[in-house]
Amino acid sequence: TDYFIRSDLDRKPEEAPPGYGVFRMDNCYHQILTLRIPGEVLTFCQWEQILYYSGINNIRIVVNSRQGNRLKRIDKLKTSLAQMEGRLQAEPELQPALDEIYDEITELGAMRGKIWEVTLIVHVWDTSVETLIANTERLTQQAERENGMQLTLETEAPLEYWRAAQPCWSRDLDRNRELGMNTKQLVTQLPVCGEQHGLDRSRIGAVMETSAGSVHNYYPHDDLIYTNYNSVCIGASRSGKTFGALDLLFQMLQFNPRITVVDLGGSFRGICAAVGGSYVEIDLDSERHTINPLYLGKNREYTNEDIERIKLVLEQMLQERSSTTVLESEEMVTLEEALHQLFDYDLHKREVTLTDLRKVLENHGPVGSRLATRLKRYCGNTGKGKLFDGPSKLDVNSKFTVYDLTRAAEDKEVTPLMFQILINNVIRSGMEDLSEQKFLVFDECWKFLAENTGVASFVEYAFRGLAKFNFATIAITQGIEELSDIPNASAILNNTSQRFIYKLDTPVSALKAQEVLGLNDTETRVIQKLQSEVGHYSQCLHVERLRSGENRSTVLIKRASPIQHAMATTQGRDQAKIKEYVNSGMSLKEAIIEFADKFPHGVSQAE
Repeated sequence: TDYFIRSDLDRKPEEAPPGYGVFRMDNCYHQILTLRIPGEVLTFCQWEQILYYSGINNIRIVVNSRQGNRLKRIDKLKTSLAQMEGRLQAEPELQPALDEIYDEITELGAMRGKIWEVTLIVHVWDTSVETLIANTERLTQQAERENGMQLTLETEAPLEYWRAAQPCWSRDLDRNRELGMNTKQLVTQLPVCGEQHGLDRSRIGAVMETSAGSVHNYYPHDDLIYTNYNSVCIGASRSGKTFGALDLLFQMLQFNPRITVVDLGGSFRGICAAVGGSYVEIDLDSERHTINPLYLGKNREYTNEDIERIKLVLEQMLQERSSTTVLESEEMVTLEEALHQLFDYDLHKREVTLTDLRKVLENHGPVGSRLATRLKRYCGNTGKGKLFDGPSKLDVNSKFTVYDLTRAAEDKEVTPLMFQILINNVIRSGMEDLSEQKFLVFDECWKFLAENTGVASFVEYAFRGLAKFNFATIAITQGIEELSDIPNASAILNNTSQRFIYKLDTPVSALKAQEVLGLNDTETRVIQKLQSEVGHYSQCLHVERLRSGENRSTVLIKRASPIQHAMATTQGRDQAKIKEYVNSGMSLKEAIIEFADKFPHGVSQAE
């Protein structure tokens, strides 16, 4: 667990009245309650109405259960049965409870049921001791009104019960708070509230909290629900959009997917270190980063679709320097013929290069010679030749890879080419195992799309055609304006089933989002009210476009644990502190853990 105590512990603060079991830590006051007597009638979910009507925000309910002794449970039920049968004539309303006992004894006798020893612990906290005590009293009263449930305030050893409420705690010797329940009864006590979204789908993927306190399931690779697997995350700076995407990917690691991120800004460095991934900072002056536009994967077999993707890249290389127009139809035909000839001849022998293509083009008449001349500047020992003419040196087969283009972002000619070739090679590598789930993430790369039609076409292809290779494409952008400036924005959005909309800069941006994303008036009002607090939480509107043609919208809350914040932070002071730890001799992973311990919500929040 990444739960830490962040401040000194005060077991009996002077400002708290005696006898209320109040203790202080993490700059908050805390109380612990336990369930002593369940409600007379148990229904699912027992806690829903209690939580709704109590109005308490800072509350955590933990149910610890272990399998109990079946024979002891039968003996106890028989004792209760005899007592209730003696009261039945005077209290006929006991008949439903009596029937339930009969049924349970029958189930246990036939070895069809299980028995559980259950401890239910309620943890309440607040920055004000007066508010805390008032909240626990209101909670106790509301529980009593709900079928006579009795909660007991722990006043003698509250810290022991607080400790028992921590994740995976299983070492308690004190069994005095345990209650015997069968499975049906145990289910009624689970702290699940509200409408559950997506829990009936083929798999449980990333589980998120909704604003109503319910559970929401994100599993993009679901063909029964969606027509594609793609998502877009939109939000202003410091709105939490990058952390939200990181959280989704982090939870999806349970399926052992292949994740590739093209990053402009270094946002994914932390999570890459945490999961032991490969982090590559693209340097246009380094021969270590040679990437081959003609890469065909390990087996070097090719399809017409490979030819089309490679042509998109080469079209950018072969344009006249002073021209922004695409190649003429005759030139495109010649280029395609040369590629087929090249791949057919060298198939299974070696990885062909631009120099090989240039030689083939020279034998394709005047048009081919003209293209070969234009290609020359990308061949040999020239600066561009070192980047593009040769077998690929960048690994595109790692399970978690981040390619950081920050250093190369200002080169308007080479970086868009690098972007396209990189994505093409990742796609080609991913095609070799169609059963493997894959995520392709573009983080803040939209400037390339707006400035370069070739890149825009390539990204459109990624959104439109990669689901058949089991790719889920995720795009992250700072503003709706960036997205709307792309020539083919509508084609990209029409192939996006999931939209995560975080807090935007201005009301005008919200109206622009309504126009670009096709939001209704209610959804537009919701995104105008979304909130975030750096290092603590962020809200977003998740809009799903279902295969049925319907849209479904849910407001989600993302809460950052200290470790998650340290992995995802893009704040300058936070990154400077982590870099300071690394410079002192720590590994990046060690620096992240140290930062999470010292600055759980960031440097600015610690002041």
